[in-house]
Amino acid sequence: MLSIRDLRVEFESPHGLIMPVDSVDMDILDKETFTIIGESGCGKSLLANSLLGLLPRDAKVSGKVHIDGEEILSLKKKEWRRIRGNKIGLVFQNPSASLNPVFNMHGHLYETLKYSNKPSSRDKMVSLLKKTGIKNPLRRLSQYPHQLSGGMKQRFAIALGIATDPDILIADEPTNGLDVTVKLKIVQMLSKLHSERSILLITHDLNVAYNLSDKIAVMYAGELVEIAPVNSFFEKPIHPYSSQLLVSHPEKEMLPIPGFTPQLTQRPQGCRFHPRCALASRKCKHEHPGLEKIEGERYVRCFACA
Repeated sequence: MLSIRDLRVEFESPHGLIMPVDSVDMDILDKETFTIIGESGCGKSLLANSLLGLLPRDAKVSGKVHIDGEEILSLKKKEWRRIRGNKIGLVFQNPSASLNPVFNMHGHLYETLKYSNKPSSRDKMVSLLKKTGIKNPLRRLSQYPHQLSGGMKQRFAIALGIATDPDILIADEPTNGLDVTVKLKIVQMLSKLHSERSILLITHDLNVAYNLSDKIAVMYAGELVEIAPVNSFFEKPIHPYSSQLLVSHPEKEMLPIPGFTPQLTQRPQGCRFHPRCALASRKCKHEHPGLEKIEGERYVRCFACA
């Protein structure tokens, strides 16, 4: 379905070249939910936006991304219209910022469907709102973003993401900032979508990751450090960063990870996690580990674990 090889995102800065996404390899299968977790600033959202050609003009994206066998990074600007919406849908991280305040629900849906050359009948719009659990959908079509609650905006953002029936849905922090009750409803809704399409989920919420995912990928300082089936990951994380990420959760021991995430311009030599790792050896400080397959579908980037 989706195959990513050696994906890199680079920017020129006053301090030289920075690479917030570095050499990412991953595969998302048909009707699989693949979840990326990690601290803020590790490159998760940049990775997602690069798959839709939504990065700033000064970004340099390299590598290979195939959807159903078609390589998309080499597409010209006009050709992206065929990919966005039709092949890949996106639920933005902040629906309040992504919704146009001068468009009501009908206007948003109409523009989205029109852009992707999809039928834009009122019945189609009502069906989409019903699917995402929005009550009184016919009346809601005339409402504007400022008239919607946070949970309603998130539901509507998901409706926009699936409106064009994409093969892959990218959901970037879909439960961020929502109260527990609304979050549960969003998780239930995404769980139903899981049987219809592939999902790339980005989240800080480990409960959401556990309940929705087939596979978990852990991202640190721009690169994936572990990939594993969800049950195996939560039963026994292998990479030291993964282990510490789990025990830092409020429902676990809530032990903070020592140290700080390295800045883009000051990434350490060798393993990027070694300044914060209790297992670090001399080799970790001088050599950069690759992402190695260790057992079954598990991959890890660690000299002490591989």
